Amino acid sequence: MNLFVNTRFVERLSTLAVGIEPVDFAAGGRVPQGVELAIEQVPQTSWLWRPPRQGQDINDILPRMERHATCRYVVRYRPGLLDHVNVRVIDRSRQFVGRRFEIPVETAAQVASDEGAEVKTGMGALMPDPRTRRPFRTRRPSLFPGAAYPASSGATGLRGSVARAGAPLRWVRVEARLNGGELVGRAHGDDRGEFLLLVALPPTHVGVVTDPLAVTLAVFASDTAPAATRPDQPALDPYWDLPQEILAPPGTRSDLVAEGATPPSGYRQAATTWTVRLPLGTVGVEQHDVGL
Repeated sequence: MNLFVNTRFVERLSTLAVGIEPVDFAAGGRVPQGVELAIEQVPQTSWLWRPPRQGQDINDILPRMERHATCRYVVRYRPGLLDHVNVRVIDRSRQFVGRRFEIPVETAAQVASDEGAEVKTGMGALMPDPRTRRPFRTRRPSLFPGAAYPASSGATGLRGSVARAGAPLRWVRVEARLNGGELVGRAHGDDRGEFLLLVALPPTHVGVVTDPLAVTLAVFASDTAPAATRPDQPALDPYWDLPQEILAPPGTRSDLVAEGATPPSGYRQAATTWTVRLPLGTVGVEQHDVGL
């Protein structure tokens, strides 16, 4: 039975299940281009359902999310859609560090129920009930600058790399704070242990800004390096050990996981912190070896 048009027409409706609008953490706006969002839930009879061709890896063959000209990505309701969608953000240009998400999804029936609820106004008219509507199906995860991020010439920051026992420490998280504990920057490390931390004083900052600016760096990572499930897994999947982060349920207005403020499960802060002095208007270089 058609809902909107006469039955002599064929009616086909598409309803948004999940919308994703990646945000540039450093610049604050949408990520216009360069990244790809792939769906990880695909039919698999083994670890890979279709082996990559020579020179390819799993990032080449995972199905892509539908991208709109508004720089938003969508998943529509379809038969067999689960109660969550597993998404990975891929950027081969290394302008942004990759991320992986598990995104909870409401059922189509729940969305229809929410959006169909009505309430009487004081004039006796019916209108959608704002107490039951949950329009927050679009997520805005932050993407953090990678090694090739085009930082402005006047930016203050640090290009760093982190190692553990001499080997690159993959997918680290880094925070920069002033001596008083005020947060002035966050960074995500990539598969090489490299990160780009851009410093920005919050609008609420009070006090003199010194040049150079002294900040304390804290590194967050997993206690132990993950083990591959098969010997060729690291070669087949560049993101094989990238933690999958679970976003907040639909309707949550603030999601610290999506914003990159909450480290992945199993991460903890390294015992050692470092104080670095960053000349204003320049991006310095540092390298550290941590023990967790």
